[in-house]
Amino acid sequence: MIFRRLFFLVALISWPVFSYDDRSLTDFDAGFDLPPNSLEASFTHRFYGPLDTDGLKTVFGLGSGANARIKELYISSFGLLVDANFTTDARELSFGAGYAVIPKTFLVNLLAYAQLSSDQYWDTTINDLSRKGDLYLQMVAQTKPFLFKRLLLTVALGYDLNENKPGLATGFEVVIRDNVGIIGELAPVTIKKVDNINFGNPSYSIGARVSTFGHQFIFFVGNATGIGPRKFLYGSGDYHLRLGFEIKRLFNFGHN
Repeated sequence: MIFRRLFFLVALISWPVFSYDDRSLTDFDAGFDLPPNSLEASFTHRFYGPLDTDGLKTVFGLGSGANARIKELYISSFGLLVDANFTTDARELSFGAGYAVIPKTFLVNLLAYAQLSSDQYWDTTINDLSRKGDLYLQMVAQTKPFLFKRLLLTVALGYDLNENKPGLATGFEVVIRDNVGIIGELAPVTIKKVDNINFGNPSYSIGARVSTFGHQFIFFVGNATGIGPRKFLYGSGDYHLRLGFEIKRLFNFGHN
């Protein structure tokens, strides 16, 4: 409750923002394009109901509940990235930190990232709700725009220490114009089985990004219900399409 109140307090603050060029993917935020000393607030929503099977019964999955995440991401003036997240699925709380390397003369940007998380689950030994912690490590490599500055590629290699398993994800963005792009994510190598639940199918999503004056709006379809790099790498229990969206707001504290 306190975390949510702090988020909405920050979101109500008005701060001058004159440009917003964030090429991060929905589940693999790298923050390479964010200005130094800035804060990005985001809200992500993935519906549980399948778009391609439920039809009008659940209004194409919109009436079947959803997983949602509130996130605050801060970029320092020297490449340090810190974030805090609350996700409704498993009442997950997570805190992450990373360091970005953005060379001026090299095509690829790099991010080393670590995330501590706490998930709620049903403990059969005590027949009650309990929590478990996890440590997730990740390396992200993202190209600068190439092929007439119209294409960006992303590769993320993650390792879940609690499950002792690696995962691999890839992504892309096709830049239609400066403020419009087509984005996609795919996790062909997933962590698969977590807490005896089989997520054996690769996760994927594809959608569109629209940037405005200090805001971004992303609309996508995909088979995953998990949000964030660790949950996306778990995979999905099926291949059914589900709707999702993300809204971002940038606060540029370094603007003069």
